[in-house]
Amino acid sequence: MPNTIHLDTIILLHDFPHLQVHKHIFLLALFIKQWQGEKLSESETVELIYRKFEEKPQRRKLQPREVENAVSSAFNSSFNN
Repeated sequence: MPNTIHLDTIILLHDFPHLQVHKHIFLLALFIKQWQGEKLSESETVELIYRKFEEKPQRRKLQPREVENAVSSAFNSSFNN
């Protein structure tokens, strides 16, 4: 059974833009990291971002480990929105 929290969270995420996809991934990861709801692990965040990316046709494919690297950078940063 899918995790309802994660399904609710994916609805809150903005769709991917045509440009600056990598920056958008990083910002999504920061949003999830700082979200006041149920805290998600890095691996759950990666899965959620992949699912969001695959919801609609995209201009380009993701690079190998692009999501994993951006999520890791966001989760290890002290950057606040």
